[in-house]
Amino acid sequence: HPQSAEFWREVRAICNQYPGRAMIAEEFDMPASVVNEWGFHMSFDFQSSRKIAFNDNPAIYLKPNGEGSPVAFDQTLRNNTKAIKTRGGALALLTGKHDNIRLASIVGEVDDLCILANLLVLTQNAVPFIYYGDEIGIRHSFELPSKEGARQRVGARTPMQWDETRNAGFSKAVKNRLYLPVNSDYQTRNVAVQQATLNSILNETKKIISVRRQHPALTARGQKTTLFAKKNNPVYVYMRSYKEERIIIALNASQKKRKICVSLENTCFENGKHHLKCLAIKEGCRQETQILAGHSESTLELSLPPFAYVILKLGQ
Repeated sequence: HPQSAEFWREVRAICNQYPGRAMIAEEFDMPASVVNEWGFHMSFDFQSSRKIAFNDNPAIYLKPNGEGSPVAFDQTLRNNTKAIKTRGGALALLTGKHDNIRLASIVGEVDDLCILANLLVLTQNAVPFIYYGDEIGIRHSFELPSKEGARQRVGARTPMQWDETRNAGFSKAVKNRLYLPVNSDYQTRNVAVQQATLNSILNETKKIISVRRQHPALTARGQKTTLFAKKNNPVYVYMRSYKEERIIIALNASQKKRKICVSLENTCFENGKHHLKCLAIKEGCRQETQILAGHSESTLELSLPPFAYVILKLGQ
């Protein structure tokens, strides 16, 4: 509605007085339509996010049986990225939200898939949002009764699980005074436990965030080129670029080891020779992960163990 747009533009004018602030829209159907024209800096891209791992989309990539394909996600994000470019704003991807079944429960409580979901959101040409608890794989509380009309959605709103103390370290209040109870597994699934576990969801996510902060190509301003995404294949390889920086992300969302050959024909540097530097690799997968030059200088052969990922910097 024109009056709604006018209102949000007024809010944007106020927001502009405070550097470092941003307005994010919750637009489901056409995320690009509300950016800048309506005053928002960016919009959540639910269409793309739901194809990673959302409970109401059969075309999700990260399936517990490892038989998903990245094609639907890749194509949807590419189309929405093209639309947002004309607006001068950005898209925002998310791992989940307060109205949906939690990520960990959608992917069959497979921690490795939670890691891959966080990796995907953190390495696209979009602004990443990790829903609280998805960095440690909090499960959805299906057994909770509805609260204030929330129905099943209430299970995604339980307190953050910080440690094994009372109320998971979330509050010192008496248990029955909490708005919602803490998940029953809080003594084994919490921030403190995962900080002390090398290959936990939390530590893998922190590692990926650290790499992202050091490399502009992995931020929303960088470009994305899909190198490998096929139907009936759970391997996904894409390149992020910004100025002279080129970074390749490869992941295997399958329960089985996968081997693929990727063409680097459109990414060639001087003399067509490539030098790869490993920026991050899933803990425990270094020995099984193989990165080899292909039969020609413009190809790359990858062998990825189950649920593995690797982030490579491409240079001269």
